[in-house]
Amino acid sequence: MEISNKEKQLINKFLRNIPLFENFPDDHIDQVVEDFRIISVKKGEDIVFRDDEGTDLFIVVKGKAKVSLLSREGQEFVLTAFRKGDFFGEMSLIDGKSRS
Repeated sequence: MEISNKEKQLINKFLRNIPLFENFPDDHIDQVVEDFRIISVKKGEDIVFRDDEGTDLFIVVKGKAKVSLLSREGQEFVLTAFRKGDFFGEMSLIDGKSRS
């Protein structure tokens, strides 16, 4: 989905508040923003899986997301939750390792 100029401005502003990006030159931030895409995820839908190749940074624009593990018995353990304005996936982008 193509993102609007207004959405690009919001993403740019948001990235400036992330320590990873705060000292990036404007043209680098602009390039990062150009690579963004918006996805819509339904409640309960999986976004990423452990050991996936990490090629994306996710920003929660609306709603919430959780990180959980299933036990061998099928019991879900919630490790953390993300809300509007939170982001995740940056470590795989930095270190090039699979998602942990």
